Amino acid sequence: MPLDYETLRIIWWVLLGVLLIGFAVMDGFDLGVAMWLPWLAKTDMERRVLINSIAPTWEGNQVWFILGGGAIFAAWPMLYALSFSGFYLAMLFVLLALILRPVGFKYRSKSTHPKWRSFWDKALFVSGFVPSLIFGVAVGNVLEGVPFYIDESLRPFYMGTFFNLLNPFGLLSGLLSVSMLAMHGAFFLNVKTEGYLQRRALIAAKVCSILTVLLFILGGIWLYYGIDGYSLTSIVAHDGPSNPLYKTVATATGAWFTNYRNMPALMIAPLLGLVAPLLAFYSHAIHALHLSVVPRH
Repeated sequence: MPLDYETLRIIWWVLLGVLLIGFAVMDGFDLGVAMWLPWLAKTDMERRVLINSIAPTWEGNQVWFILGGGAIFAAWPMLYALSFSGFYLAMLFVLLALILRPVGFKYRSKSTHPKWRSFWDKALFVSGFVPSLIFGVAVGNVLEGVPFYIDESLRPFYMGTFFNLLNPFGLLSGLLSVSMLAMHGAFFLNVKTEGYLQRRALIAAKVCSILTVLLFILGGIWLYYGIDGYSLTSIVAHDGPSNPLYKTVATATGAWFTNYRNMPALMIAPLLGLVAPLLAFYSHAIHALHLSVVPRH
């Protein structure tokens, strides 16, 4: 028995959510470790330890991102067309940065000269920082709304430029993304390393966890008071294919939080976004305190 349109939408939304969450979790620490490479490691041996910590997994982990793009193309080709054509430069920077990662891993070991390896260490930092920043900027612009229109043939046209995406709220979201993934990478290094490198990673993770919470709160306040959300004003036909021309919306202050007011149980999602970094900070702080007071034999 064929599935109806409403069930198919739910299935594809769940699938897309799993893929994007999987990318953030599985490839997030790879991006975070790459960002810390020039800063946490003080010697070439320590930098090699950082690289080896993600070497077995980074290539497979970024497949989540490819599958997420494929899911968007399969379920919402119009959204895929608008995203990958209207945001062409942003996507190009992300792809170039992701390509820079395997190139950096490969060419860094071609020479032992300090300047050569320092250059590739900075290149690997770019390969982690740029995608992290642009992913956050993209989410911020989705919440703000981007200028585009759809003609009668359902062809989407983006009317902005790349620099329009680099607005204050978009950059705040980008910094939140960078801080969150840097925290993810630092906590990962705290598990995978030991000694002075582990201690520096723990300090970096604590700083990023606090910064993540502060930026998250600031973004929520800004979104509630400074950015108008969208509310549907038309009846949505759940029994037919998606057609945005059949929908009308109205903007209102705080509209992004309407579902939280209607269903307070949904507040668990942003609360987890606040509590998780604090719990990680607290648990690792207790662990560090325990190590400092336990006598060594």
